[in-house]
Amino acid sequence: MRLNSRLTLLMRIHSLIKRKGTGTPIEFASRLNVSRATLFRLLKDLREDFSAPINYSKTKQSYYYEKDYQFHVSFGEWEPQFSE
Repeated sequence: MRLNSRLTLLMRIHSLIKRKGTGTPIEFASRLNVSRATLFRLLKDLREDFSAPINYSKTKQSYYYEKDYQFHVSFGEWEPQFSE
């Protein structure tokens, strides 16, 4: 997966989690037009590479952040600006 496609997906995941609009893993993957396996890999990357405190609520059937979290990507002196 190309870097810009991957970053775009990570930003979309972050935005949907912040809005509490993910739904179940199947619904979430569908919203992103990716497979469940790809969704799980991307969530794992956010948790491990970006320290995102992502959890899943079975009762609400949605992913959420356990505490306030801001997705931030830096490339040295240049930092892309992402809107939610």
